[in-house]
Amino acid sequence: MSPVRVLEACFVGLFLAFVLLKARAQLRRGRRPLILRDWREVLAVGAFFGWFGVVLIHALGAWPALGRPLLAEGAWLDGPWLDGLGLGCQAAALLLFGLALRGMGSSWHIGIEDRGGDELVTDGLYAWSRHPIYVAMDLFALGALLVDPAPFFAVTSACIWIGVDLRMREEERFLLSHHGEAYRAYSARTARYFGRRRSP
Repeated sequence: MSPVRVLEACFVGLFLAFVLLKARAQLRRGRRPLILRDWREVLAVGAFFGWFGVVLIHALGAWPALGRPLLAEGAWLDGPWLDGLGLGCQAAALLLFGLALRGMGSSWHIGIEDRGGDELVTDGLYAWSRHPIYVAMDLFALGALLVDPAPFFAVTSACIWIGVDLRMREEERFLLSHHGEAYRAYSARTARYFGRRRSP
């Protein structure tokens, strides 16, 4: 197995380990780490973790057909630099994900808790992005595509980007209804993906 595959497999494993460790910490606090309201959320969460599983299995050398390249062998865009860029995206995503999970504290869970009760987190990474965990997921999917510029990863990464954006908007509607003006003010100064906005 090539060093690129070993690194990618390690990154995927760490990504999933972060989620499991955070879920375990939430359970110890008496909090639910997974809240699925309907079949659509079950399907979305299952598909997302299934995608990570496929990336891990492929990185370990199984299902080589998934990696059939979009780029012709020897194309100017193809080369070790593309692998390096993809792994760099995945490493950055892993760091961002870990810091965002830590910054979320006990408010973190997968899914939307209709009854509310979660504190609105607006400091640390959340002062620069309203959704750093989702940005990390997008960045990881980009890294997977760069490491393996194949039709499977092009299509599935695009699905993740679209699905994550829709999820961001759904959560924002809930947070606005729950936190009201506090969330409206937060949205006015902090971008959905990344950046600070100047006060008028």
